[in-house]
Amino acid sequence: MGKLKQFYIYVIRWLGRLLAALHILPLIDRHRHIRWCHWFSSLFAIHDLERMLTFDVPWWTYKAIDQVEAFCQANPDIRAFEYGSGASTIWLAKRCQRVDSVEHDAGWYGYLTNSLAEFDNVSLTLVEPDDADQNEPTSYRSGKHGYTDKSFRRYASAIDQTDGQYDLIVIDGRARNACLDHALSRLSARGIVVFDNSWRGRYKPAIAASGLNSTVHTGLTPCLPVPDQTTILRHR
Repeated sequence: MGKLKQFYIYVIRWLGRLLAALHILPLIDRHRHIRWCHWFSSLFAIHDLERMLTFDVPWWTYKAIDQVEAFCQANPDIRAFEYGSGASTIWLAKRCQRVDSVEHDAGWYGYLTNSLAEFDNVSLTLVEPDDADQNEPTSYRSGKHGYTDKSFRRYASAIDQTDGQYDLIVIDGRARNACLDHALSRLSARGIVVFDNSWRGRYKPAIAASGLNSTVHTGLTPCLPVPDQTTILRHR
């Protein structure tokens, strides 16, 4: 985690404690049914899984959440695959028949496993990155600081180790372009792909080359102080 992000988290948590002491945050919490209150209160839950879970949202834009929520309500028998686990894994577990999720971080995997204990419809698999050699395609590398010399080939290929088609595939982890490439053949005819943080330039070529229709949702996102972007992809 970068120093700037660490500083932001320190400041926002300090501010959260102050607002709680002044009885302002509890007042806002009581009005979470109002979207801006929900968003404002969620700012103080960043990197705090237990508090984040009380908001019952994944870490996508609210507009994308609304679209996926409607999709899940219309299709209660959804099979979902997820690259990158977290609050979204539990959110999906409550709405999908089956969730297969892959995680690259051992510490986070261990922490999240405890929160998933009550869900028997979730399979969480740890696939840590390998050291990349000079011949490793760039698509299997991550643009994330600290991971640029790692190969996420096994991680992106994790979906190949499962059977059947998926109605919902979430790409919110590492080496996302490679993940999308592996996901395409596993997407059901009615299925959708949720590609988070799609504003990043390194993701745009893969999204454009996917051959899928895209709906771009830009706007407020739980826990984030600035707008973000989530793109929903589906067959033409």
